[in-house]
Amino acid sequence: MSNDREKWDALQALGERGARERGVRELAEHLWGAAELHAPTPAVAARRYAQLVHAVARDWIRYATDTDRVGSEDIAGYTRAYAPPTEPLTLERPEDCDGKAVLAVALFLAAGMRARLEPRWHGARLDHVSAVVELDGRAVELETILSRARLGESGEQVPVEIHSRRWAYS
Repeated sequence: MSNDREKWDALQALGERGARERGVRELAEHLWGAAELHAPTPAVAARRYAQLVHAVARDWIRYATDTDRVGSEDIAGYTRAYAPPTEPLTLERPEDCDGKAVLAVALFLAAGMRARLEPRWHGARLDHVSAVVELDGRAVELETILSRARLGESGEQVPVEIHSRRWAYS
């Protein structure tokens, strides 16, 4: 991996590519069906869908850094062969922030919603990636690695655990 700008460029294409994957489309269809069940308006259904996608990306995939998991940066389609963003669900393997966020973005795009990855830069270093979805005309963040994160909270807004004074990772 030559630099974090290159990494960022590669990551941005993965959500759109993932949205075309059959497994992602099927999961999106099921989640949307649950979200719109008894929803009084399309806006309520969209918010419910966003909450479900957030839960899937945050809770169904355990968080682990790529370095802990494989010893180096790991991005499907960039540092290794492409794999659909649902692969961590199928293989029940952990994923880092960008993998969890890519799955969320792919699920939103598969449902016809506007979404994108959101970078956190520290100088020239890409420190973190989350997802952003458009709901009711405004950008709503999804922090996918912190277990207490709620829809719309950035990492800085998520409370730390009382006893450890640290964040709990999902």
